[in-house]
Amino acid sequence: MTSVKRFCTSLVGLFLIFLKDYRECSIDTGSFPPKPNIIQLKAISDKQSLVVSWLVKSKDAVSNIYEIQVSRTEKHSVIYSTNLSISAGNPTEYTWTWISDLPLECVDHSVRIRNLYNQSVVSPWSNWITNYGVKNNVKSKIFPSQQVLVEGTSAFFCCVPLEGVNITRMNVGNIQYPLMSVGARVKSVVVHNLTITNKLNALLLTCTEATGKENYVWNYISFPPQKPRNLSCTTSDMATITCTWDSGRNQNKQTHTLHIENSTQAPIGCKPSTCTFPVVPQLQEYNIIVVVKNMLGEEMESYSFNISDRDPLVTLDLWRRIKQLSDSYTRLVTLLWNPHVVSREATVNIQGYTVQWSHEDQVQTEFKDSEERQAVVSIGPEKCKFTIQAVLHTGSSIPAHITIPPLEHTEMFLLKRRLNSTMAGGFSLSWDEQSFVTCGYTVEWCHLGSAEPCAVQWIKLPKENTTLYMPAEHFKAGRRYLFHIYGCTENGHKLLEILTGYSKELNSVQSPILVHPVQSTSSSATLEWHYNEDDPAQPAFIIGYLVKLQEVGSDMLQCQDAKRFNITVADPLQKSVTIEGLQQNQEYICSVSALTSEGPGIPASITIRTRINYFAHLAKILIPILLLLTCACLLWPQRKMIKSGLREIFVYPAGLNIKTPEFDSFLFETDQRLQSEMVEDCICCDVQILNIKPLLDETTTIRNPELTNTLCSISQSAFSFTSSSTEALPTEYHPQAAIVQDRPSSQQMTCITNKSYLCTVVKNHPE
Repeated sequence: MTSVKRFCTSLVGLFLIFLKDYRECSIDTGSFPPKPNIIQLKAISDKQSLVVSWLVKSKDAVSNIYEIQVSRTEKHSVIYSTNLSISAGNPTEYTWTWISDLPLECVDHSVRIRNLYNQSVVSPWSNWITNYGVKNNVKSKIFPSQQVLVEGTSAFFCCVPLEGVNITRMNVGNIQYPLMSVGARVKSVVVHNLTITNKLNALLLTCTEATGKENYVWNYISFPPQKPRNLSCTTSDMATITCTWDSGRNQNKQTHTLHIENSTQAPIGCKPSTCTFPVVPQLQEYNIIVVVKNMLGEEMESYSFNISDRDPLVTLDLWRRIKQLSDSYTRLVTLLWNPHVVSREATVNIQGYTVQWSHEDQVQTEFKDSEERQAVVSIGPEKCKFTIQAVLHTGSSIPAHITIPPLEHTEMFLLKRRLNSTMAGGFSLSWDEQSFVTCGYTVEWCHLGSAEPCAVQWIKLPKENTTLYMPAEHFKAGRRYLFHIYGCTENGHKLLEILTGYSKELNSVQSPILVHPVQSTSSSATLEWHYNEDDPAQPAFIIGYLVKLQEVGSDMLQCQDAKRFNITVADPLQKSVTIEGLQQNQEYICSVSALTSEGPGIPASITIRTRINYFAHLAKILIPILLLLTCACLLWPQRKMIKSGLREIFVYPAGLNIKTPEFDSFLFETDQRLQSEMVEDCICCDVQILNIKPLLDETTTIRNPELTNTLCSISQSAFSFTSSSTEALPTEYHPQAAIVQDRPSSQQMTCITNKSYLCTVVKNHPE
């Protein structure tokens, strides 16, 4: 019981002490501190800013101190806390801005405040006021998206997936970054030192889900404008003033404005590095400010001058040439300039030239002697600006500026064409007007084909001029000239066209080199040659070739078929031709010459001989052989019969023994008889048809039936047969008679006899 009593007594004492302190506090402060109330929470997404507003009211305190907390996600994880001191005064609305490193769309962001009256009196926290992140119900989303980020800074990127979807990878450009979890589902990455890597200044973000599906967004990297440098102004006619400056790194979306502070004239819109405006009447002293602005900020530069001190003594006409080295990231820039003295003073002493250029945010300067007119500078792939001033005894001339475009600035749809020579021998140039050209055109030219370096010359024209005529006295006949037409833009000069031409073409071009040996057949020849039709040393353009063939020993002027062997090749890239219709085993003189608009040049000649047509000779031999073989094939099945027939003709009968002398005598006698049997023309021909009854003795005499069919009695008016004469006739000889063998039963015979023939035979027959 004693312990219980002691415990209760202690509790009562503690309560009394707490009550005393509470009363003292209440007496000191007058009342319990109220809970502050946030009036508004506004989010500015493109700046990733939260703007908090609340009502401040305190009459007695010298100042109010507020503690502010910022939390993320639905769990209110505090990521930022600070104390803010606000001067006391009449009740007023106070605004406080907080910038988030993570895009506000990624997750929920909440803010709360409380009032710190002193070290012992603190108000309750206000309620959490939340700016909710994006509610995603379609697909995974990436933030920031389509935003302009500051070069050189760090940036957080997040991917908000659908409910139940897991993010496995995030890439910025081609680089995969380690993932960080923000809340339950959202993933984020951080990229330090943002860098421009392409001419579009674009940055690709890729978010990959566990299923392999990828989502993409683009952002852009830029930089705040740079302060204008080397600002100066001049006038040449006291009517207009031109101010120039070096704007450093420039972007297309920057604006340049000139303000005349000591006048009521409105701001003047300017180009990136120059501005021209009319003289303000009755104003001698000018106080100007040049303002450069873009979405990331602005910069300005002021300048003051007296217009009477601005009649320049010397101006510089500045141009450049760019050579790409084997290293794709290094370029040699040759600066060329011509000084023009515009002062009326008797002498102007140019002591030298100052060459200045800005490259990768570094400014470099080089000094050249007064006799020099060019400078060679090595630069990288970035855009570079050059400024040149003449150093005079009274100061410096107006600076001349020129911009070298970045390496990525390639020429698209570049037009190349040839110029036609004019009767006067000069050049008449013209080109299409381009809308993107803002500061005029530059025509650059030099002659080609010389062993010496090309002597560059140029002329600058305003953007309204798209034609230029240059007379012949500035050029030489037979020399090829190369013209480049450039358009001036904010990013430098862009090449528009390349033109080549001659003030006057000459036909004394070089001769081709013929290829040996010449390929030929019995009726054709193929000529091949080598020729550099694009050689700039040629005194004219090559438009084709002229090929001629002439038979050795013939006169081309008298040959009617000479045109058949004159062939014109209209394509200068074609360096071979085949000529048909030639004679076999014939010598020809072939010549090839390059053609120009002024005619053929010096020819190259060669003598060739066509081949012999062995096929034609072979055909004459093979045709009889083939015919003989064909006959042999056709007669081969009848070979036995043919063999026996030939044996009867060429082989002696069996048992017949003929001596050689007797056989020769027999052949000679037979030949003589055959020669005597000469055919003579018939004087007359009488045909008689006789019906003859056989005589009694003839019936017994003629026993051979074949003989009865061949012999017949003939009338006495012709001649009469005797028994001796009849026997003298060869038994195998038959007179020319037609015998009707259809004998009647009375054995009558009908004979048709050619009496004249029989008379001739009997007359010439040897006894």
